[in-house]
Amino acid sequence: MKVLYDDYDGIRKPFRALLEASFDEPTKWYSLSSAEKVDTDLVDENLTSVTITSSHLIRNKDHNQLGVDVASVESFCRYIGIGDELYEVDYFLVMLEDIEEVMQLNLRTIL
Repeated sequence: MKVLYDDYDGIRKPFRALLEASFDEPTKWYSLSSAEKVDTDLVDENLTSVTITSSHLIRNKDHNQLGVDVASVESFCRYIGIGDELYEVDYFLVMLEDIEEVMQLNLRTIL
């Protein structure tokens, strides 16, 4: 998981996260403890991503892991007409506030 930092009013703050996309399993799990801080300016412009929302996220409170319901992402992408390109996606892009909502954590104090 890569946490993207942007400048906001001259202050560097985390706003979004990139989660490495995988379509091999119905749920893809990510450890919050292994989050890598990355400046948005340093992200490769050639990477492909699909934006997901809190409705695609799952909380595993026992292991402090964030899950992506890959099956629902696939269904959503087919519904909006990008199903054929889906398997070319490198990352899931998600707002940090959506992760915080699902995980019931204030990640900005942790990161």
